[in-house]
Parts: sequence; structure tokens; C-alpha cells
Amino acid sequence: MHAQDLLYTLTGDGSYKILYTINGKFPGPSIIVYEGQEVVVYVTNGLLMEGITFHWHGIYQRGTPWMDGQDMVSQCPISFGRTFTYRFIAEPAGTHWYHSHLGVQRTNGLVGALIVLPKPGHAKASDHHEPIEKEFVVLAQDWLHQSSTEHTEYVNWDLRKYAFGPDDPRCSETSDKVKKDLDGLTVFQSGVINGRGHNYPEFGDTPMYPNLPYETFVVKSNKTYRFRFINTANGFTLKVSVDKHKLELIATDGRGVRGVMSDFITTVPGERIDFLLRATQTPDNYWFRVEANGAGQVKGIVLYDTVEKGVPVSSRKRCVETDPCTNINCMVKMYPPHYNIICTSISELSLVSSDLEENFVPKYTDDGTFREIFLSVHFQGKKPRIRSEHLRAGNTDLAHINGRRFLKPSISLQTFPNMADDVVNCNSTDLRCYKEVCFCTHIIKVELGSTVQFVMVNPGSNHDHDFLGLQHPIHVHGHTFHVLKVAYSEDNTPAVSVGLNADIKCNSEFCDKASWSNTSWGGDNIPGLNLVDPPVKDTVVVPRHGYTVIRMIADNPGFWFLHCHQFAGMALLLQVGDVDQMPPTPKNFPTCGNFNFPREEFRDIIKKSKASFTAKPNGQLNGPSRDRQSASRSSDVLMEDSRTVYYIVVSVLLVSYIATGLCLMWQIFDKKRITQRYRKDVGVKYGRLFDDSDSDTTTEKTKLISVDNDFVSQQPAIFLSFP
Repeated sequence: MHAQDLLYTLTGDGSYKILYTINGKFPGPSIIVYEGQEVVVYVTNGLLMEGITFHWHGIYQRGTPWMDGQDMVSQCPISFGRTFTYRFIAEPAGTHWYHSHLGVQRTNGLVGALIVLPKPGHAKASDHHEPIEKEFVVLAQDWLHQSSTEHTEYVNWDLRKYAFGPDDPRCSETSDKVKKDLDGLTVFQSGVINGRGHNYPEFGDTPMYPNLPYETFVVKSNKTYRFRFINTANGFTLKVSVDKHKLELIATDGRGVRGVMSDFITTVPGERIDFLLRATQTPDNYWFRVEANGAGQVKGIVLYDTVEKGVPVSSRKRCVETDPCTNINCMVKMYPPHYNIICTSISELSLVSSDLEENFVPKYTDDGTFREIFLSVHFQGKKPRIRSEHLRAGNTDLAHINGRRFLKPSISLQTFPNMADDVVNCNSTDLRCYKEVCFCTHIIKVELGSTVQFVMVNPGSNHDHDFLGLQHPIHVHGHTFHVLKVAYSEDNTPAVSVGLNADIKCNSEFCDKASWSNTSWGGDNIPGLNLVDPPVKDTVVVPRHGYTVIRMIADNPGFWFLHCHQFAGMALLLQVGDVDQMPPTPKNFPTCGNFNFPREEFRDIIKKSKASFTAKPNGQLNGPSRDRQSASRSSDVLMEDSRTVYYIVVSVLLVSYIATGLCLMWQIFDKKRITQRYRKDVGVKYGRLFDDSDSDTTTEKTKLISVDNDFVSQQPAIFLSFP
């Protein structure tokens, strides 16, 4: 697999942008394997100025933690021109994906599907019994018009308000439509489905370039189709629906759930859903809709094979009181009444019965093998300007967990787990902090084989009481977990929060020391937990001003990233087990890290280098015992060399003087001859501009000037071609 930096024409949404491709494709080629197979992927970095890594999102990486693809945790970035071999076992089965894990490079195109099919003959029973006619893989994402580097700087410098340009009235702080963006961080510019999309000006329903192609899914009447939908977005929840059709959710993050029929299914970045679509409507063209929670949309087409391809005229379902709509994985407990939408949270789904034995819920124990950990996942914005060496000047956004903004190690920690000097310890007394937020390499260690219950709290901003607000998609590497409960904010009217859920007690501004308000709660004793058949996932939403309870068995030794899939810095490392319990690093594994050149070592090297210049022919160094005769010989040689240089310099100067004199004499005589011959022409030709009445010599000069001007005018052009 080659990550190439080719610039070429792609439809996208019709806007120009820099795109990175994988084997010349965007999205990258789908990798389809069977569970338990050994997967080998050769990645060659063809980018000009950037490193890359690839994370295999959803894969356990049991026994191969250094193949996880998290830069500076499991490996060093792959440098330009270098090839890195990823080798791992494909487990668990399900819909997964791969993407660059360096910055937000995935927004430049470095994404692809990774489908792990059940072993032949080992497919588990499901709730649906009709045969599947065909499967479709759908990668959907928000489409940024800037490159990943530009987008990062926009966020770092708080320039999001100028996403459409400094003179465009669609400012993220003034546009009412943008304020209704339920994600609230950046402006939704457009989106793509499998690399195809449209730009809808003013958030309308008419595309800017209507002739661009739509991603199209061809179906046959009365057949059932499986869609593997992957949210590869950078910053937006995406809600999927198909006009006039119900969707049956059958899996989430690769694990089966009991089928639930719904009009809409919402996903957060990093999440995957599998749903069934039954083609039982009147044959026609229908819109396949992906909406960014009211902030924007992207469309595809579901085309019945007996009708001609065309632009659909179908409309989304009208949600009315007598026939309300249903939505799975809502970001709120309930919508305002006039929306007429009934919500189902992820924790209300049930694991398929065939998976219950293998994925039983680990129970609470009091023998020390159970641990409950509160994590406050917090993003603060619109604060006074921060000045720190860890932040760019002018940055007003700060994402953190428990008051700690994550700093990556300067080495690959999984490769060199004992290099304490290359990690900024969060227990250090000299951390750089802003208010209660400190910058360090946040590590939580848990015992191998222990049960961990995370209570992830999203305190939000105290002044943030607008419609819905900012939720956080949390992804855990190397493990799956049970989602026991999703609790939403306190609200006085539906979807309008007035503060953090009362179940949580905060002891600081950023809730970095959260606890249960009821001190008797904990372990299994928390109202509303599903301890029977909760869904199994690796990515889950923590709603704004709410909390989510997940439980997992820490059975995969290594250093694993736990992070928000939207915000850099909202992360920590989960150290599972001791270092000696982790798989040893392969031989010749690439290394990286800081380099310090001590002054003493430098002086010692210089001293030895000087001594080497006086080495004898037999290789032994001459020391201070050199005798005077030897020194005298060296002095004589130096004097003789000086005389030689003196004679050479004098000779060169003498020749130069003679040549200069002869040249001046020739120029004087030649100038006199030219002046007499062309006395009249000089006054005419060079006293005015050239025109067509000039001689042939003048015409040639005119042509030369014309060519130069054409060249300059064409220089800025960029020539694009398909690879």
C-alpha cells in the first residue's frame, strides 16, 4: 500500500483541495479478510514532507501492540521514502476501518474500510433470516476545503469563524444556521460518500455543481441489502437515512445487536453501524441521506435496477405527531416536542443472543480486581488567550481529560517502555499549567486481567446552554467494552441543557475530580445499568452535560490510546499490565526520539579528532613526546610551502595586469570604429520604443519580449492529471 502525494482531479464536492491517496484511490482500497487470518500490509510513505502511521480501528492487536499505528505510542512515524510492514491477526470479526493516526491526515484522504468476515462455517446466528443479496461499504465524512495542516492551524489560531473567508458573512459567530450546528466546533462545509459529494451553498438543498456524480447503490425489488456504514468524519456526527425506507440496525462497531427498525441512525466519528435495507418500495430513485445534525448534508442514491438512473425527487419522512420518527443513538434524551422524534440510546440496544456467552458482562467484585475510574472529558472554548510553550499564541481552545492535556512521548513508548526521561510525568511538580489544566503524558495503569469501569463525564461549559451542544466520541484502542448506561443532561425543556446531570458531583471547575453524588453508588449499584445484554463497542458517545458508563476486561497487555476522535489533547494512555508482561518488541524495530549532545561529549570528540590528524603511518598517535628535530622539519616544510604560494600569487597578478591593459586598448579602438559606422542609427533606434517599421533585428527583439510575457503569465498554473 503506497500513500502517495499525487495531485489529481477528483469530483469530491467540486472544490479544489490537496488530497493524499492510497494506491491512487480515495477512499483507499477495502481490505477484506477472514477472522483469524494473518494480515500483512506494506506501507510506503510517498509524501513529500510528512510522516504517516496507520491505525487499524477496531482490531485487538493481541500480541502485537506495536502494530496498532498510534504515533509515538506504538511506533514512530514512517518517514518519507520508507516502508513499514504491518503484520497482525484479524480479530474480531466485523466492520472496521484503517486511517492515518498522525494529526488529522485522514481528512486528506488516508482512510479505507477493513472488513473482517466470520470464519467460513463459523458465522453466528442473527435475528434476521432472509438471505442478503449484496453488501455495500459506505465511508462517509465531512469534506474540509483546507488541507489537514491548514485545518489544524485554523483550530490552533481560532480562525474557524473565517472558514468561508474573511469577507464572507457566514461567520461561525454570527450565522444563526451555524449556531444550530449540533457539534458546534467547526463549520460544516460539505461531505462525501465514498469520495463523492456536493457543496450546498447557504446550507440549502440545491448543489452548487449539480452535474457532479452521486454515489449510487443499485438494488433489486424485494431483495435485502446489508450496508456497512463507517463514520470517518473529522468533527461531525452523521445521521443516515433512506427516503421511504426503514433501516434495521443489526451491528455496531462490528458486534451484532438485536435488530431495531428506525427511520434514522446517528453515528459519531470512528463509529460503524451495519443495517439492513429491504427494497420493498415502488421502483424509483431514492435519496440516500447523510446529514450532519442540521449543519449540512451529503447525498447518495438508492436506485432500483428496473428504472433509469436520474436525480431523485423523493423527500425525507415528515415527522408528525400521529406518525413520529425514530432515531437510534441520539445526542440528547429527547428532542423538542415539535420535532416529533423518538430517541433510543446506544445503551438501550441488546447484544445478539449468540454473542452473550462469548461477551458476558464482567461482574463487580470486591477482591481488588475491579476498579472504577471517573474521566472528565472536557473541551473549553472562548477563554482568555493562553500563552504557553505547548500552545500556539492566540489559541482559545483546550481539550483535556481530568485536567490533563495529553503530550505525546518523545519516543515510541511501546518500543521503549522504560524511557522515563522521554515522558512528561503528570506527577511532576514543575508542570506547565493553565488554570487547572496541566500538560503531561497522562498514563493510567491497570492490572492485567482486572475489570475496569469507566464513568466518562462531559461537563461542558457552564455558560453553554444552547440547543444540544458538543458531545465527545471516545475510542479505546486494543479492547472492546460493554456500554452499560448513557445518561443525558439536566434540562428544563427538551434538548436545552441547564447543566450537568445531577448524578455527578464535581469538585472543581473542569470536574477533574468527579464522583457520584450519591456516595452509595458504584460498581453494579448504579441505577439504570444494563448488566444483562448491553452492546459491545470500541467507540461511544459521551453526551454534553451527561455521562456514559462502560465496562471492560483489561486482558490485552500493552500501552493503549484512549481518546476523543475529535479533539487533540483529550486523551490518555491505558497501561495494561507491567512492562515485563507485554510482548517483546520485534528485532530491528524502527526507533526515534529526542537527541541531546552534551558539551563534554562534544569536546571529547573534537579532542580525539584533532589528535587523529597527527597520526603516524603505522596508525599510532603522536603525543607530546615529539622531539625538536621533528618540529624543525615541520617548520621548514611550512616555510617552503609559503614561498611557493607567494610565487604563484605574484605570477597570477602580473598576468592579470597585462591582460587587462590589452583589453582596454582593444575596447578604445573598437568603440571609435563602431561610433563612426553607426552614428545615425544609434540616435534613432535606442531613443524610442520598437515598432513594426524597425529592421529585422528589432522584430526579433519584439518576439523575445512577447515570449517572456507569456511565460510569466502562465507560470502560476497547476497542471492536474489522473495517475
